[in-house]
Amino acid sequence: MKLSSRGQLWLIAALLAAVAGLMGYQLVDALRRGVVLAFSRVGHSTAYALADQPKQYWLTVVGLATIATTLIVLTAVTAHVARKLPS
Repeated sequence: MKLSSRGQLWLIAALLAAVAGLMGYQLVDALRRGVVLAFSRVGHSTAYALADQPKQYWLTVVGLATIATTLIVLTAVTAHVARKLPS
């Protein structure tokens, strides 16, 4: 990929924004329902309920928020770079 390709950078920014939106949706859903899914790279996903396992619940929520925030920052940086590049 050429760095000067604005269209490709805008596509990457759009994909990052979509993934950040999905992460945000999962985070809001977890806060509303009181149950969060912790995805595992190996094995099955685990559901943590606020009432049953508050420590794991909040740790997973903070992890999701950190990932979503990182994706939002990456989206903003990618969009900024794409906007500054010459056509």
